[in-house]
Amino acid sequence: MSNRSDANTILLAKKLYVYEGQTLQQIADTIGKAEKTVRNWKNKYDWELEKAEYLDSISNLPRQIYEDYCMVRDNIRKTIRENKQPSPQMVKLFNMLFEQIPQAKEVELAAGIGTDNQPKNKEDIRKILTEVVRKEVGLE
Repeated sequence: MSNRSDANTILLAKKLYVYEGQTLQQIADTIGKAEKTVRNWKNKYDWELEKAEYLDSISNLPRQIYEDYCMVRDNIRKTIRENKQPSPQMVKLFNMLFEQIPQAKEVELAAGIGTDNQPKNKEDIRKILTEVVRKEVGLE
């Protein structure tokens, strides 16, 4: 095996361990190496630290999305209070973040989206979500 092949195999093994949560034995079976070899790579390249950092970043993601959402929402409120129009980019960002927060799922359920009582057309859905967004930024 060439050095390049070894490097690619090690990177694959690391990806499987750090990001996909596979066991050392599963990785060894996948790449055709001994479990001991994979364990040596894990220790040599400190995959455990990377895995811990990755898992920490995932666990903080919902909080970060909500904080970003609140920041954008407050910026839009301020802009509206100054009798200005929020930029299309700001509104788009607000909508993207709004879709990512858990409360958005509750709004969808309240609107009947994804249920048997689902509104029949996009205009109904847009109207419901627009009302929710308007309330969220303090217009209603």
